[in-house]
Amino acid sequence: MLWFTLKQMTKNVSRRILLLIVLYVSIIFGIFAVQFTKGTLFSRTIGDLVISAGQESDASGVPVPVLPVQAAAYGVNFFLDENTPVLAYTSGNTAVELKVTEISSDDTSFSLSFDDGSRVSFSPGRRGDIRAIEIRASVSGDYRALSLPFKLTRSARVEPEGSLPVIRSGKQRFAFTGAAFVHDDTQAVQRVKIEASAPTVYYQTWIPAKGVNLEVLVHNPAATEEHYRQNQDRFASAVLPLFRAAISSGSLNEKTVTAYIAEMGRIGMYQTALDAVPDAFKRGTARTYLSSPFLNTLERSWQSMIARDREERSLLSRQFTENNLRVFEFPHLVPYLVDRGSTVFLDDIIRVASAVDLSTLTPLQAAGLLEIMQDMQVYSPQRSDALLLLAETCERVIRESLVQIQDTLYVTTGGTLIDSYATFRIAHILRRYGTMSTATAPWQHAGTLLYTSLLSRAENDAVLPVSFESAVTGGAATGIPVAGDRKMPVEDLYPLVMNENTWYPRAVSLSREVEPGVWAWTAARSITYAGNPDGSVRYRVQFPRGQSHYLVLNGIGQFTRIQLYGMDFRTDPRFESYNSSGYRYNAETRTLFLKMRHRDEFEDIVIYHGIPEEPEAEPAPEEAAVQSSVPAEAGTEEVPAEAASDQF
Repeated sequence: MLWFTLKQMTKNVSRRILLLIVLYVSIIFGIFAVQFTKGTLFSRTIGDLVISAGQESDASGVPVPVLPVQAAAYGVNFFLDENTPVLAYTSGNTAVELKVTEISSDDTSFSLSFDDGSRVSFSPGRRGDIRAIEIRASVSGDYRALSLPFKLTRSARVEPEGSLPVIRSGKQRFAFTGAAFVHDDTQAVQRVKIEASAPTVYYQTWIPAKGVNLEVLVHNPAATEEHYRQNQDRFASAVLPLFRAAISSGSLNEKTVTAYIAEMGRIGMYQTALDAVPDAFKRGTARTYLSSPFLNTLERSWQSMIARDREERSLLSRQFTENNLRVFEFPHLVPYLVDRGSTVFLDDIIRVASAVDLSTLTPLQAAGLLEIMQDMQVYSPQRSDALLLLAETCERVIRESLVQIQDTLYVTTGGTLIDSYATFRIAHILRRYGTMSTATAPWQHAGTLLYTSLLSRAENDAVLPVSFESAVTGGAATGIPVAGDRKMPVEDLYPLVMNENTWYPRAVSLSREVEPGVWAWTAARSITYAGNPDGSVRYRVQFPRGQSHYLVLNGIGQFTRIQLYGMDFRTDPRFESYNSSGYRYNAETRTLFLKMRHRDEFEDIVIYHGIPEEPEAEPAPEEAAVQSSVPAEAGTEEVPAEAASDQF
């Protein structure tokens, strides 16, 4: 009997469960039927933004928004309903309710349009290690501002930080930029206000400001341009006697000779410097691409540049593959990749920056990213927006690494280590970064003060330790940094301190003016490019009149004619030894080697590309890939009188 009773109860329970399932399915089906008959409710997620809204069709079949509309993220829920509209403010501060007329979204943003023509868009994203919702308003000309309502979610609360209302959601804290939000703890509904004059507001991760107050540095005399120049001049005056002594004693190396000639050129004594360099050094086979703009043997020494490029590109490729942050330490990374035909790596820069924890950046890597960001705006603007979002994180990393001791400023790694090489690199990057906008201007003063502070530690104004250890008491720097034992060679220090001296050999990118892959290795003051009406192209080179220098143009396609001094030139393997201009061209590597003997300060190299008017004689087998030049006058190969000398 008991068994029979249990069996009946089981049947009844099963029947009830089945009936309930049928009932729930019917209800859900009914809901969907109503939705698709009268309108459509939808929800979607865009990044960290969760959206809930609805639309229905009016009598004419036009989609009409259905309230409420909600967009929630990071502890706040922006919402509109019949009782809580968006408000617009007139110039007289009268509030006017706006009606939502359209709802739209895509993979990156969610937008609301209103009956007065105004529009508000919400775009979630990451800004380095900062999570953010960009709120952008297009305010109708009838109004001066819009006010968006929102509520805090159950897990969120306001924690004031001074005058700033910070919203805690879970373990993270967020805040609105500017004065967009003033918390009213008597109201359940809060509002964020967006002015027409400042139409973008960010709701983003809030990280307490640490480190040096940059605004204070603006008033420091050592952070001025005048003090910067004074320090440069003092260093140059101190280092030149050291270079002269090395030249006189014969205890020299290529970096010393190059820095010596560059400094002598800067003060108008270029020829004196050339004459002082021993002939044995000029003829030496150990010289590389570094000194070739002064001392010729371009083709032979250029092999060292090819080898260096091969090693550097291999290293960069490996670092990109490993998502290694050290890739951001590479100087002038963007123009380097563009010039070497490695633009595929430009996307890898963005990928690596997006894939790693940027809070682990060293100050040099953070500065390197700022440099990359600026260069990307110039060389590949379409890629720059993704990097601009990282600026705030990079700034914070650098600011937290700064140590101010009285009127001096240093940048540290690990809290105490001051690396001289890294400091100069960071200083120059910050000086440039500070010229981007009014908002970044204080960074120019910070960069200048880093530069002048470090040089103030130079012994006899010219010798610096490789690194310092700052004196720390109670967790704060309390004294002048204590110098280490190792010193930077002055020939290594020179290009870091005198980085604006165009006499020092450098790479000049021509990729923007010509095409990607075209660049020069030169000591010329400037090189410009222009097209001529006859289809030829002109490279104009600036160097002191009466002087010679040697120039390498890379990425130059095959040409049919070349003119120097307005004359057609032909090939000659001895072009570097003549007291005149000349060239050799390597078709395989698209490299043009030139000697520029300046009759005037500005000399033109005119190149004609395309099909030659008449075929040229076949070169000898050993010169099939390489050509050289002498002036072609009256159909003769004779070297003109001015080219008879072998002097430089």
